[in-house]
Amino acid sequence: MIGVKAVIFCSCIFLFGCTWVGSFIPDNREDYLEAKPGRAELIIPEGLDTGVIQDSWPIPDVESRPLAKTFPDKAPLPSLIFGGAVDEVIKIQKLGERRWIVAGDQPEIVWPVVKQFLADNGVRVAAEQPGLGLIVTDWMNVQPDESPSDVIRLVLRDNKKAQDRDLLMIRVEQGIRRGTSEIHLRHLSDKLGPLTSDWPSTSSMQTIEHEVLNEIAAYFAADVVAPSISRQGTQISTASKAALVRDDQGYLLLRFELDFERVWATLTKAMDAAEITVNEQFRSKATFAVTLDNLSLGEEPNFFQSVIPDFIPGIDVEGQKIDVVIKIYPDGDGHVVDVLNPDGTNLSVEVGDKIIVMLREFSA
Repeated sequence: MIGVKAVIFCSCIFLFGCTWVGSFIPDNREDYLEAKPGRAELIIPEGLDTGVIQDSWPIPDVESRPLAKTFPDKAPLPSLIFGGAVDEVIKIQKLGERRWIVAGDQPEIVWPVVKQFLADNGVRVAAEQPGLGLIVTDWMNVQPDESPSDVIRLVLRDNKKAQDRDLLMIRVEQGIRRGTSEIHLRHLSDKLGPLTSDWPSTSSMQTIEHEVLNEIAAYFAADVVAPSISRQGTQISTASKAALVRDDQGYLLLRFELDFERVWATLTKAMDAAEITVNEQFRSKATFAVTLDNLSLGEEPNFFQSVIPDFIPGIDVEGQKIDVVIKIYPDGDGHVVDVLNPDGTNLSVEVGDKIIVMLREFSA
């Protein structure tokens, strides 16, 4: 017994001694992060040509990254994957008077279905711009006393009083979530004169726009056309509407290629889906004050958080509360979303990255 105690005592002394000695030994493992090129000049003797002297292995300029020491002792963990709601096959999104369809397929699959919808309704296509995902129909002249057999002309007849001509403009775009598409539509009447832009801001009659969108959504839901990939559809821009980017300091941001109204609505819906508590929201300041807990961000529970559910079944264990400010900034043609501490300082990079990724995964 005495021998066992002696072994344990010696082991403790040994471990403590190593730690104590190690504290006096300088740790140079991170010195390279602050290394700077030397400034010693090469002295060339007189009479020799200095033009042929050059550095065979030049050291490139290293961009300053204050977050280079974020993970000094271990490799960063892989990005979390949050389980958002499964994408529906087809749904209509609404924002004020705006309507658009969100399809659960990529644009190259959605494009031929939209064209087949027009063909099945006897509507000719006057122009196409696959790179923009744009389809423009021919002018249609529907008379009030006409009895059309297709749904498009039926919608036009039932919503018009004047005998003017109409056309439809349909645009297929990448969706916010990966692997989805958006279908936007505009109705135009020739009584407003010739087209003045590639994509009008509003329709001549929003009632017609909304009803035709409903018919397109019903066509997709009926699964009339077998899925196929269009070569033209592959030309539609692959630029994502929501992308993860890093700023000059290395902090992760969420960039939306959307107007402010849609960004605000998208974040509101994403936080609701992610069960993030919104304490306050200031639309005029483009700011949300929210609260999360560390367990929802994928952090490991502590000992008591792990043990309590085993002894008391059915009890909900809450994690450590984290107060966060979510801020929207204009950036070119889109907007970026940043997450900060309540005092305006940056969150730790690990926490900030997790929150940004969570918002991205729940955005739709």
